[in-house]
Amino acid sequence: MKGNSITYKSIMVIDDFALDRQTLTGMIETLNITDKLLQRDSMLNAVSYLQDCVVDRVQFPEIIFLDLNLPILSGEDFLDVLAMFDEKLRANTKVIVATGVGDGERLNKIKAHPMVNGLLHKPIRLKELEQAVQKSGLQDVVS
Repeated sequence: MKGNSITYKSIMVIDDFALDRQTLTGMIETLNITDKLLQRDSMLNAVSYLQDCVVDRVQFPEIIFLDLNLPILSGEDFLDVLAMFDEKLRANTKVIVATGVGDGERLNKIKAHPMVNGLLHKPIRLKELEQAVQKSGLQDVVS
């Protein structure tokens, strides 16, 4: 994907653990696939940003990388809140879960959620990240 002229307008990373958030954003920057990279440390901060998008009538980020184990409200809670926003604003938004959760039942529920487009297990490797973005179906990528 490096050198690819097609980019996303914005990508959001939601993770409460700063090192994981910085690592993932660094890998996204390496892929050079977005004009705007947003970082949020909680579901509440992410939802606040999305509410600002509603007020400004701005499209939501095209990809949201979502950690499941967030303080106060979980990744699953975020997905439920995201689904309540105007479909026009979130129509092009794909969610890729980036998690260290090993609970098979919980992961199966997440994978089945209609807003989830992919699942990455931490620690994430650059090639896995690139494949998840390609698989998201938002753009055609020639490797």
